Formats: sequence, C-alpha cells, structure tokens
Amino acid sequence: MFASVTRLRVRSLRYVPGFLWMTFLSQRQVVRALEFVGGKLLIDARRTFWTLTAWGSERAMKAFRGSGPHAKVMPKLLEWCDEASYAHWISESDAIRPGRRPMNTCRVRDAYREWHIPRAITKPVNLRGLVSVL
Repeated sequence: MFASVTRLRVRSLRYVPGFLWMTFLSQRQVVRALEFVGGKLLIDARRTFWTLTAWGSERAMKAFRGSGPHAKVMPKLLEWCDEASYAHWISESDAIRPGRRPMNTCRVRDAYREWHIPRAITKPVNLRGLVSVL
C-alpha cells in the first residue's frame, strides 16, 4: 500500500473559502479515483490542513494528483499557502489504512499515533521553489 501525507497552512483567512471549496471538489474526486484505499482530512490550528491517503500504487496517487480539481488547485497553493510539506512511504501492512468512507476529520495530535507515521519523514517544501515544477 502506498501512503501519502500532506500538510498545508493557508496564509490568510481571505484564502480559506477558496481553499475549502477546492478541498471539497478534490475530496469528491479522490473517493472516485482508481486504487484509492481510503483517506482522512485533519483540520489543525492556525488554518493548517493535513491529509492522509492510502493507495494501491504510487502510479494511482500520481494519476489523481495530476488530474481534475486537484491538478487545478495545485498552482494556487503558491499564493494561498505559506507552508507545505508532504511524505510518502510504502507500507506492507494495513496499519495506515484509514478506511474507504469519505475523508473524516480528526485531531492532529492523534494522527501520528493512529496512522503510525514516522515523524522524521515529512519534507518541508519551499512553495516559491515549486514554480519550475508546476
């Protein structure tokens, strides 16, 4: 199973409505995506949002990431967010399997314990440095 965790902090309250709308559209997209195993959305303090998604393969996650509403919103993150990080790993067990039901919210302080996420794997991303990738 391929797991992906993202953390985004929205820069200002003025960007929250658009961010939440695109989150809603991306959530609708992900539950229909091929090889999507399950996911959760966490809402943290100071306009910080976390996602955990589990996939049948890395290829499936990348296909989702590069299409539909999710692909449309990624360039906006340069303006909307002032922090972003992500982590990917492959798990041989279902320990990270969050369930196929629509993405649920839970408290971040419980996430590391519940999801068995090694804290050292998150990678900070300089959003200004992503311009060449987008």
